[in-house]
Amino acid sequence: MSLNILLIEDSEVDYELFGRILKDIPVRWVKSTKEASSYLAKISAVEFPSIIVMDLNLPAENGIKLIYRLKIDPQFKAIPIIVLSSISDLKEIDACYEMGANAYIEKTLKTQDIALKLNCLVDFWLKAVHLPTVKDLYD
Repeated sequence: MSLNILLIEDSEVDYELFGRILKDIPVRWVKSTKEASSYLAKISAVEFPSIIVMDLNLPAENGIKLIYRLKIDPQFKAIPIIVLSSISDLKEIDACYEMGANAYIEKTLKTQDIALKLNCLVDFWLKAVHLPTVKDLYD
């Protein structure tokens, strides 16, 4: 299984930082939950992302609703969702986990801190753990 990431993030600065850290891993970037839903509806099972990394502060719709929709959909429920957001409200963080997020990473204003956290994300989710295969998603 080749690794790839769906990044749902409306900040071009954050996307560029993400791209610099993930040089060798394909990243599909969308800027809203609407774009994410449209993209996921069009792709085949072999194109499913290995993981989804998403912000919560997105245009039109809060990301928590998308987490819920993905986790109740049999096609996508096994794909890990990692929230990367500046929101530090514990109720919002708890809501992410209640809806099915697999991890919550708080963004800070310091680029160096975000880079460190993104490197940890890559090391854990893309190197240390065994991710579900497409076959696993349909069993």
